[in-house]
Amino acid sequence: SLLRSLFLFLSFSLSDVGMMQLSSITQRQRTSDHVGRGARKRARVRATRTAGVSVTAGAPSVGFRPCIDIHDGRVKQIVGSTLSDAAGGSAPQKLETNFDSNLGGAHYAAMYRESDLPGGHVIMLGANAASKEQALSALRAYPGGLQLGGGVTTANAREYLDAGASHVIVTSYVFRDGMLDATRLDALVKEVGKDRVVLDLSCRKKPDGKYYVVTDRWQKFSTLAVDEQTLTALATSCDEFLVHGVDVEGKKSWGSMTSWWS
Repeated sequence: SLLRSLFLFLSFSLSDVGMMQLSSITQRQRTSDHVGRGARKRARVRATRTAGVSVTAGAPSVGFRPCIDIHDGRVKQIVGSTLSDAAGGSAPQKLETNFDSNLGGAHYAAMYRESDLPGGHVIMLGANAASKEQALSALRAYPGGLQLGGGVTTANAREYLDAGASHVIVTSYVFRDGMLDATRLDALVKEVGKDRVVLDLSCRKKPDGKYYVVTDRWQKFSTLAVDEQTLTALATSCDEFLVHGVDVEGKKSWGSMTSWWS
């Protein structure tokens, strides 16, 4: 199959959850505990799905992963195809959003923690101090329960893991001039370990009918097609893949989704 996993991203509102400050030692222990709990929970889910049934090798496994997208220091859901470098710049184009929340990243992270939903994503859509602080506050609210993406490099990956991220999510850093940079990928794996890396292979369709990884806020096509050969080759360098269908991201259209997956 084209993809081995379908991640459904949920955003919803519950009552606010009180937070308490954790010492650095307590936070590291909490992070370790949540990482372990998340891995055990995923294993239980897989076992439950396959118990007593015949499963075809490579059949997709469907699960729920919450997501906190942060843009200009606010939690938003953006229609993927409208995000660009120009948006929010000196000559901004129209940026389309499905929602722009007044609640911070820590609110949603605490909600996901209380709901026992590990493995969610905190994504910084554009690097600035306000977005980084929102992301770090989310990690502190759910240590070990969230993955962090957006501007991740070998220079800052350890900072996010130490702040509470279970994994770092990387795309643009390991691509250069439209091609996968194996040297950078190897350096990142060496820095943090394969089990703490998620490769973002979000993709768009080209006229040849294939889906290619897009980088730099989904604006630039790479030469890397998302197919079984690619997934097999890169599986040795990461713990998970994250794949958005950029052409339909945020469009709330099941018709578009089924067309993309077909």
